[in-house]
Amino acid sequence: MTEVFSKSGGSNYTSWAGIEAIAMDIDGTLTTQGLLTTEVVSALHALRSQGLKLCLVTGRSSGWTQALASYLPVDAAIAENGGVVFLGRESGPLLRNSMSGNFEAATTSNLREPLAQMFSKLLESNPGLKITEDNVFRLSDFTFHSKGLSAVELSAIKNQVEASGLAFAWSTIHAHIMPHGQEKGTALEWLLQKWGIKTGPATTTLTIGDSPNDAPLFAESRFPHSAGVANVVKYREVMSHFPSIVSTQPEGSGLVEIVNILMNIRGGAL
Repeated sequence: MTEVFSKSGGSNYTSWAGIEAIAMDIDGTLTTQGLLTTEVVSALHALRSQGLKLCLVTGRSSGWTQALASYLPVDAAIAENGGVVFLGRESGPLLRNSMSGNFEAATTSNLREPLAQMFSKLLESNPGLKITEDNVFRLSDFTFHSKGLSAVELSAIKNQVEASGLAFAWSTIHAHIMPHGQEKGTALEWLLQKWGIKTGPATTTLTIGDSPNDAPLFAESRFPHSAGVANVVKYREVMSHFPSIVSTQPEGSGLVEIVNILMNIRGGAL
């Protein structure tokens, strides 16, 4: 079995034998240097062949996510750090209702106006911030590039955004201004309930990621079965929750490494 390190110090993954669903980040987790490899796509097909439910959980825009979910062998996708859910290839975007926490058919709204206003305020003290190219395809958040910003700068921006009553998250590529309460874990819990899969400590879901915005997916009380690819280690000091195990390989190679462990436990192979 591939060697990985564990918070408990051991290499016992027998609890993974009962896994029913896998939720995976995209950038830096499925991708390698920004691209999907044949090995990763093959791994997704292998997981589907085992009857597992697969879900993409990403900070990418609704536009990007719907396209990826249509071409990859997955059952659902969560976009914009938990703001939008796609329930399948034929599904339109379901938008998070910040009042009820439910996801409903997306309609034209002014949801992003206060987010854009917050970005304008950030520009006053951070004039170098650049809006992401996919911002036009977003329904529930407002994004700018995180590359080039230090952890100290991102922390200061986070404090400013949260002081205004909004939420903030960042990954290896983007920083997100969002409505209060929007995060990957809450959206995944909603989806699991739709699928009839337990949530909380008894969940049979494996979560996989690589960045600070994946931290909700690593909260042990919510998702006790979690894994990170090796590149997550550099963010350990700034993450509120850290995965239970970490692969020896980064990015897509790490994802394949984790899938191999799961397949070996289940008696399958890539």
